[in-house]
Amino acid sequence: MVFLGPANPLPETPPLRKAYVFPIPSAGRVFDYKLSIGTKPEWSKWDEDLDANAPLPRDINACQLVIPNVETVKHFFIMNLFVESSKPFLLIGESGTGKSVYVKDLLHRKLDADKYASASLFFTSNTAPRTTQVVRVTK
Repeated sequence: MVFLGPANPLPETPPLRKAYVFPIPSAGRVFDYKLSIGTKPEWSKWDEDLDANAPLPRDINACQLVIPNVETVKHFFIMNLFVESSKPFLLIGESGTGKSVYVKDLLHRKLDADKYASASLFFTSNTAPRTTQVVRVTK
């Protein structure tokens, strides 16, 4: 455990040896931006990708509804990068924060159904490895 106080000041950050290729925006926090690489790389705010007028789907239950906000834009963007790059990823967080809802929404609504397929497995304390294997093989 590290205790900081008058006796233990934070170490000074050394100066950069050379400037960043893509300077970080000075307004706000770095987490408020994403680096868009195109013909000209540039920083853009996440909220520019937020469609405030997006219609809410009427064919799902309220508990499956994902209300678009800056955080969901970030989550879906990053999850989509991993999926399209065929890279595994793991979502970690407190119970009830929406991890399962985000993944289900990505798999069933945001990805091309002709290109991607999904299967859901549900585990309980009674789930045995053999049962899991049988379910996996049959799907």
